[in-house]
Amino acid sequence: MSQPAPSLSDRTSEAAAVEPLALTAGYRVAVTRAGIGGSEPVDAAATIAWTQRQLIFDSASAGDIAEEFNRYNSRHMIIDGNLAGLRLSGVFSSTDPMAFVRFLQDRFGVQVVETDTEIRVEKKRS
Repeated sequence: MSQPAPSLSDRTSEAAAVEPLALTAGYRVAVTRAGIGGSEPVDAAATIAWTQRQLIFDSASAGDIAEEFNRYNSRHMIIDGNLAGLRLSGVFSSTDPMAFVRFLQDRFGVQVVETDTEIRVEKKRS
């Protein structure tokens, strides 16, 4: 037998039991069903960079960077093998994934295989 949904008064009393939390500029807090987490500093410029079609990374893995590009582009980028774990920092245009690929080619001598649906970045074969 299912439990009835909490009434508005139940939800209001639950919300009233939560202690107020003041945030200042440069901080964020996560709010989930489990509750409100503590505040932590955030890079505001990096957080809103997407509004200007920029992606900003600070010691992010190449695999995570590729996933972020994939959110904005129809042709998906795949970083193979150990390359996915490379830690990188930089600012890239979200609409130009090939700039990131060229960066990887210039710095790490990777091989790139392109199809209509994907951009695969892998170590050069000897």
